[in-house]
Amino acid sequence: MAASIAALLDKAKVIHKLPSDYKLALVMGVSHRSVANYRDGKTLPDARVIRLICDLTGDDPAILAAEVEEQRATTDEARALWHQVAQRLQQARATNGLYIM
Repeated sequence: MAASIAALLDKAKVIHKLPSDYKLALVMGVSHRSVANYRDGKTLPDARVIRLICDLTGDDPAILAAEVEEQRATTDEARALWHQVAQRLQQARATNGLYIM
């Protein structure tokens, strides 16, 4: 998941021509340390930050939120459930071109 978050942060920087994580953090309204922690996988973004990232990249926040919750889950059952939710959302988007807000 850290690689996915890092890739989305990079995508946001490219789309918006931001030269650094510091500038990205300013645009997102979060600390530079928070962006570094998301990039390194030390912390996972909350729902507000997930929305910010997806607003910048055009990605589906529902899918990212499910993927983040899968990583955040503390039991195998919860991980499996969030994995299934993420897969279903991805499949629905691929099949129907849905954007779920």
